[in-house]
Amino acid sequence: MRYSLAQDQVIWVQPGRSGVSVRCLRGKIWLTKTADRRDYAVAQGDRLHVEAGVKAALMAAADSRLIIEGRRFRLFELRMGDGPRQIHQIEVRQSGEPARPYPRKRHPAGNAA
Repeated sequence: MRYSLAQDQVIWVQPGRSGVSVRCLRGKIWLTKTADRRDYAVAQGDRLHVEAGVKAALMAAADSRLIIEGRRFRLFELRMGDGPRQIHQIEVRQSGEPARPYPRKRHPAGNAA
């Protein structure tokens, strides 16, 4: 699934059993895994795997486009003061298609992602 993140926007990804792959198409993303707490810079063209059972925080260092690939995962948007809010729960069929429709992510300015 493709996502757009505005600069400083933060989302959490919680992978299913097979983990997820995060690929940056444009911009730069800081990724922190709960398992090791190191920060990873994921720049345009880079890909990073997030293992099953590990949550990861993704913060856009600049306006960014990314792809998150995995058979099953949940995404949470982090808003300061409000705590995390689930924005997507994805379950992918064997064909690679989403098992059910999913909501489109919207930026604070109201532009579709």
